[in-house]
Amino acid sequence: MKYVVYRYAISIGFLSFYRTSRPYRVSNQIEAILKGLPYSLLSLILGWWGLPWGPIWTIQSISINLSGGSSVNDQNQSSSNVKTGDSLVYPNMRRIKESIKALYKHLSSEGIQSFSRSISPKQILINPKEDSVIATHQLASLIVNHLMLPDGSILVNYRKSLEHAGQVELTPENEYLVEINARYKDSYRDVIAILSHEITHVFLYRAKLFFPDQYDNEILTDTTSVYLGVGWLSLNAFRLTETRESNSYGQSYVRYQEQRLGYLTPEEFGYVLGKRSIVFKEKVNNYIKSSAAKDAFRRGLQRARIESKQAPLKNCGLFKRILYQWHQKRIIDLSHAGNLKGSTCSFDGYQFDISDEIKVVFECPVCSQKLRLPIKKNIVAHCNICQANLNCKT
Repeated sequence: MKYVVYRYAISIGFLSFYRTSRPYRVSNQIEAILKGLPYSLLSLILGWWGLPWGPIWTIQSISINLSGGSSVNDQNQSSSNVKTGDSLVYPNMRRIKESIKALYKHLSSEGIQSFSRSISPKQILINPKEDSVIATHQLASLIVNHLMLPDGSILVNYRKSLEHAGQVELTPENEYLVEINARYKDSYRDVIAILSHEITHVFLYRAKLFFPDQYDNEILTDTTSVYLGVGWLSLNAFRLTETRESNSYGQSYVRYQEQRLGYLTPEEFGYVLGKRSIVFKEKVNNYIKSSAAKDAFRRGLQRARIESKQAPLKNCGLFKRILYQWHQKRIIDLSHAGNLKGSTCSFDGYQFDISDEIKVVFECPVCSQKLRLPIKKNIVAHCNICQANLNCKT
């Protein structure tokens, strides 16, 4: 991932202005170019008219934008070291899907449905004159109640020497002992994001749901917090800060730095939140405040929507339906020739298992459980894990 800014020119009479856009988070060159098109169009329409700088700045801005914008990564970082691609944006997808599946298996579909409403921004409003420690305890109590944990004593304190952002003591007693790194004490949205993660640890401990690997457990915790309605607070803590610095030549530049919490990437938080909003038909767009977090949510939601409309689901769309039928026809022809028996052929979002009977295998769009269906049928597939009924045309 990297951040880029775009240039645009605006002319009013004989006056011309050359401006820079806000930073955009992009994962590849094509996306960087596409995001710059509106600024190029703006320059083409409004930039030419002021002489002499209007035409010059218009050409400059279009040239920069069509090359993917100007990178605003750390000035000490070589552009050749900036990694992009899906594996960097979504490095934990396998773990996330396993976590959602584990939630449905462990809590049941009915149990998940009891968390169909997220904590709302109105619920977490606090009086700015309130003592920060008291406010923190109130927020912790709110999350405890949302996760339907037993009432008990809540103790939250701040410690400078804490290695991580936060930690919680897991005990069978109805006590919630949370420590937060003192450097977050004055950042309200960071504090509540840390609380949502740490108290979800307690929820999973009480539910006896865990993975053998520690990192997998952290991904499970972030995924659970989002899917059960409190983790959007962690995404909301994601933001860009900008500082003006000077290099060794005395040249001034703006440096952008990410501020984020949790083990998921921002887009992964957006993906889990997107899956939740699709399942519960919940609109959370207005919950997210920072522009960087909104962009991450839009990306994640788009990916979740694509997964919810994959072939062989009936709602996959005309193009995907034609492509699926073409792939299916090729597999049938090859299987009749006896070339593929006992093998598997994978495509984007599904695969065909070839034996005595050809079957299509794909993931349930809700819980990612593998479903295996016979081809050339109109079927309402039932997922035994999440209880979803899926209209399929195989």
